[in-house]
Amino acid sequence: MKLGFPDQLRAALLAEPTQLLRRQLSEASLEVVTGRKTNLSESLGARAGEYSLVTKAINDLDGFVERMTLGQSRLSAMTIPITSMQKTISGFAEEAEFALGTDGYVSSAVQETAMQQVGAAISSLGASYAGRSLFGGDEVNASPIASEEEFFASFETAISGATDEASLDAAITAYFADGGTFDTDIYQGGTDEAAAIRLPDGGRIRYTVMANDPAFKSTLEGLVRIAYAPDDASSSFLNGATSILRQGQDSLVGLEAALGLQQNRLDTALENAQQEKAVLQETENDYAGVDEYEAVTRLTNLQTQLEAAYTVTSRLSRLNLTNFI
Repeated sequence: MKLGFPDQLRAALLAEPTQLLRRQLSEASLEVVTGRKTNLSESLGARAGEYSLVTKAINDLDGFVERMTLGQSRLSAMTIPITSMQKTISGFAEEAEFALGTDGYVSSAVQETAMQQVGAAISSLGASYAGRSLFGGDEVNASPIASEEEFFASFETAISGATDEASLDAAITAYFADGGTFDTDIYQGGTDEAAAIRLPDGGRIRYTVMANDPAFKSTLEGLVRIAYAPDDASSSFLNGATSILRQGQDSLVGLEAALGLQQNRLDTALENAQQEKAVLQETENDYAGVDEYEAVTRLTNLQTQLEAAYTVTSRLSRLNLTNFI
């Protein structure tokens, strides 16, 4: 009669379930630590498709939130130079009007201030955020406006042929007109708006303010009319200059208001997206999360089973043929 080795056979038979227990114990330990299921496809079964839709919705919202947050920062950055410009010319417009009303001419000090305000305005229009120009439309990688020196050189060339007040007025008007020298030589941004921000509801936040906006052109025109007013300028010319500057100021206030409305709209959309994401995350956790008590109980049971398997295997390993007989 040929004898076998039932002890080794039993040990071999225990090896596979022991490995399975070790894998399950490792997964259970991870679930206790993370609070998440380790094998979703197995645990969810037919509901795995529903879970995929939820996670996709969360990822989509994350993309929206990221873009809207960047949009908030960009709109805030655009508002700063506009507000600064508006406040500066507000005080200066009043100063110039007072000087004209008192003296009947533009003093050199007022003209010098006007020149400085032109430089400050041009500097503001060249502002950028995160390395991308703010007022250049769809051209975001370059300054949307020529330098202060280039502007003055261009403007002085344009008015060099003016021999009297009327021709000076006509030359300045032509310079800032739509399609005039300012648009062709000084504005260096794109022809279209920068890419809009798409909102979760399908709406869009557009970046409509560019360096060739009428508000900026009116501001600059009013300033240079004061800065380059002839010594014998008529009250009509001088009052027209301050009137255009006032128009620019009012238009800048309008731009501020429009940007404020866009920011409010973004704030609302962002808040709604974050609330929606919170709801989706709760749903996602219902699918992928584990009950803490159940996870600990499962871990304890698996530990007990694995310890029992190790005990049996250890005992079998000490058996020999003599013990068996």
